[in-house]
Amino acid sequence: MTNLFQPNLVAYGDLGGVGVYEVGHFLQHQQYIQKLIAQGITTFPDWDILHMNTIDPNEFLSWLNVHEAVHELLRGYSNVSGVNLSELDPSSPEQWELWQQAHRQEHAAFDLHFGTT
Repeated sequence: MTNLFQPNLVAYGDLGGVGVYEVGHFLQHQQYIQKLIAQGITTFPDWDILHMNTIDPNEFLSWLNVHEAVHELLRGYSNVSGVNLSELDPSSPEQWELWQQAHRQEHAAFDLHFGTT
């Protein structure tokens, strides 16, 4: 399968880049779900993680929490470990960069497990 989440980094405050990032990220998660469905796992909560809404800090924090729950589910099925991706100060460019690196590493581990790259 093709990795639809490339590039999987976006500069802090790059609103146009966030749009591209969001779509690729969402499609990558859809590939993980398809792999789980192929394994007979068919029950998933209805999580909407397409729009990060980085402009509104409260909505972005809500997205971070939902996204962390998605990653927790994926970790359980893939034996991948990771950090709590809901812990991020959205006003900190430094934390954004650290978050992205941790998130990128976790997606690389998911890709390896699910064979999506």
